[in-house]
Amino acid sequence: MELRSVLTIEVLVGLLVVQRLLELLYSRRNQRRLSADSRSADKRGAWVAMVVLHALWLSGCAVEVHLRGAPTRAPLFWGGIGLLAAGQALRWWAIATLGSAWNARAVVDPQTRVVTSGPYRFARHPNYTGLLLELAGLPLATGAWVTAALTLPLHLVVLFRRIRNEERLLRDLPGYAREMESKGLFFPRLRPSRTR
Repeated sequence: MELRSVLTIEVLVGLLVVQRLLELLYSRRNQRRLSADSRSADKRGAWVAMVVLHALWLSGCAVEVHLRGAPTRAPLFWGGIGLLAAGQALRWWAIATLGSAWNARAVVDPQTRVVTSGPYRFARHPNYTGLLLELAGLPLATGAWVTAALTLPLHLVVLFRRIRNEERLLRDLPGYAREMESKGLFFPRLRPSRTR
């Protein structure tokens, strides 16, 4: 059976669904450990929007291959798998580095220490960089062009609002501005920024 078959796409999407559900369980466990002073970067509506968009993205990537009736061409499939794998690796590295401070709701505990190890040595939000790679990679691998066109721009709107709010909360942590100001939001800066 060819690796780019419809069945393989369904298995791949199914594995991502299971992974996301396990991440939510891990996130919930971590959130229970946060102090009562913790605050979320998301309002409830923004969180619901993100969950709905993610569900549409995953299901769209599984369904479009059936509507098209054929797998994606090999170069697009492998390029998409490469982006997806890179995104997965970066997200797992970020989650492992944050440990019990990581949660899917972007809840920031004022007692949290600033993390500057792992991928956070290079950028302020590598978890979101990984997510963006995944959001582009899976539709590319599956040929889900309509899904990508509909969900990616909406994901970007929700994510950038979240990041703006999360940055506001993180800047209240002692040392965050000092440690992270010189780092790019998603990628390492080529030149160090000038301090104010």
